[in-house]
Amino acid sequence: KKRLEEFAAQQDKEKTGAGRIGVEAVRSVEALAPEVHQLRSAALGGLEPLAADQWDYAKARHLLVRAGFGGTPQQVAKLHKMGLYKAVDHLVDYYRQPASGQVLDPTPPLPAEPLEGRMKMRGFGNRAVDFDRANVNANQQIQLRRWWLQRMVETPRPLQEKLTLFWHGHFASQDSVVQNSYAMFRQNQFFREHAAGNFGALLYGIVHDPAMIRYLDNNKNVKGDPNENLAREILELFAMGLDQGYTEKDIIEAA
Repeated sequence: KKRLEEFAAQQDKEKTGAGRIGVEAVRSVEALAPEVHQLRSAALGGLEPLAADQWDYAKARHLLVRAGFGGTPQQVAKLHKMGLYKAVDHLVDYYRQPASGQVLDPTPPLPAEPLEGRMKMRGFGNRAVDFDRANVNANQQIQLRRWWLQRMVETPRPLQEKLTLFWHGHFASQDSVVQNSYAMFRQNQFFREHAAGNFGALLYGIVHDPAMIRYLDNNKNVKGDPNENLAREILELFAMGLDQGYTEKDIIEAA
């Protein structure tokens, strides 16, 4: 028993010493943080980092506005208390935060009846089915809009939702044209998944996105009769920009 007690005491002593070493190591890392961030910024380019001694409550509030949609006084105070570098890492490395609890389980579009197309051709279209399909889509689009707004307000990952909104504005599409709330939901989730990722992967994905394909008429793009809408938007708006070296032939070949 005595030997066990001596062993336990020795372990407690070593644990205390290891804890002290860990605390000192964390303090050393935190002390080096300004220099590390300055060197990283110099290597990567971009804006010069804010000096740590200029970090205050107003700067924390401004950061929440730019990297999110603002915050309550309590949220601003919490971010300010973290210090400059921890606050930035907290927002930018959002994958370390729990995902939003807001869940939406949308319904795919109602399938067409087997003889529906033939009936329409002969003037016997099923208006009830058409009405139900449009009604389901319209109601679901309202749910999608409310769900996304609630995410933007309540999310623990504000930068992810801010970037999702940004990419939705860059790769613009709208339900009034697509008329498929399920496809719009999938596109919204795609922007969220790739919000801070590689732009090439984002561009590749949006070219194959069902909502974008329908919005820019690529579902009407067939061999021998190309539709140039999607190809033109990719070059002019989504990626390169107007008059950046490509030709009309490039657009046609892309289509």
